Amino acid sequence: MRTSSLPFTCFVAGAVAALGFFVGNGCGGTKGGSGFDTGDNTDGTNGEGGTGFGGSGRDDAGIDCKVSGTVAGTAYAPNGTLPLYNVIVYAPTQALDPLTDGVSCDSCGTVSGKPAATTVSDASGHFELKGVPAGDNVPIVFQVGKWRREVTVPHVDSGCATTTLTDPNMTRLPKNHTEGDIPHIAVTTGSCDDIACVLPKMGIDASEFGIQPDYADKRIIMYQGSGPSTKAGITKAQNLWGDPAEISKYDVAIFSCECDEHNETKSPADETVVSDYLDKGGRTFGTDFMYTWIHHGTESGAGSPPAPISNIMQGFVGGAPGDESTLYNVDTSFPKGQALSDWLQAVGGSTTAGKVELDDVYANFQNADPTLAQRWVYGDTDKAISFTTPFSAPEDQRCGKSYFMDVHVGSGDTVDESFPGGCSSELTPQEKMMVFFLFDLASCIQDDTKPVNPPR
Repeated sequence: MRTSSLPFTCFVAGAVAALGFFVGNGCGGTKGGSGFDTGDNTDGTNGEGGTGFGGSGRDDAGIDCKVSGTVAGTAYAPNGTLPLYNVIVYAPTQALDPLTDGVSCDSCGTVSGKPAATTVSDASGHFELKGVPAGDNVPIVFQVGKWRREVTVPHVDSGCATTTLTDPNMTRLPKNHTEGDIPHIAVTTGSCDDIACVLPKMGIDASEFGIQPDYADKRIIMYQGSGPSTKAGITKAQNLWGDPAEISKYDVAIFSCECDEHNETKSPADETVVSDYLDKGGRTFGTDFMYTWIHHGTESGAGSPPAPISNIMQGFVGGAPGDESTLYNVDTSFPKGQALSDWLQAVGGSTTAGKVELDDVYANFQNADPTLAQRWVYGDTDKAISFTTPFSAPEDQRCGKSYFMDVHVGSGDTVDESFPGGCSSELTPQEKMMVFFLFDLASCIQDDTKPVNPPR
């Protein structure tokens, strides 16, 4: 049960720091004011915020400081080391509504729990949640789409003081479904790009990976793409992308490159299944030869996605011609593109603003039609693009989203019977970029040309 806050002292500020969070001490200065000094000074000579709880009780934003505080920190991926952009952070006042599995058309603008305060993390992962009800055992939620975790902050002081959470285990997304909500994700294997290893690298527990019979108990389900079998009893990928009921059980479908188009496993009917999945709110991610879900393939028997998806890739070549460049441009002409550039620098994925080094890169098409898709990374040709569907709906009312990277994202890891045991621990720059895209893929659909705003 929450209780009203007790008078706050410099001694208490030092004591609570040992619990993994830091509260602005408010001990500096003798200048009266409406709030609480959150500066670092403790000698009583340089403060500007006042002597404590006196004054009008409201800050410049109109927050009632007599009953509210601020919670700050950095939002992380499940591994607790990789900061994340655009994580919704909020203080619920009611129990959260359960999240449903499977394809759904989720709109931006609201979260459950009747939050008293909401914010989103910036490109460095930092967040500052103002207007949090003061007291003990205060619930705080971290959410990106169907990723969601609720934690309890031991104490939030009033006076608009800042409680800074310094323990990453308090501010990360869940590693497993016992800690919170994780979307149901289907992953098809591909012997040329073992991108499935990105998921354990970003912190998802090994206990969450399984095959189709494990669907009820695990969140990441593997399907066998073209190539050598990777796990005993694994279901073929055609059973995923060729069955509307099967693919609709998943929030996200990740298609790994299979070293060729392999049109014998992707019929025109399958192309329609995936397109319909997107229109209903599905999310897909693919690399290299998985262009077959966006454009008519080059080989005999190739299917073609329904228009206008099939019109996205302009100057199409196919066949995975290599691109020998190493340094590519991040498109910073729109807010989320600028955020990607800033985030890559913040997490060690880039050393230069607006640039990223990539390897194992291809040139299957010239550029994405800008009226149908968003370019994210490019060189002489586009390297990472996304689009939302259905195209008949306004941008901010669309349901599905797809990302494509003309790159082999995997870093030489192996997806085999031991998976995820064959995956290394460190994320490469292009794997980090995929993580950014996966969490953007999971979030609610919005107009990427506009700044991100927190829900209410």
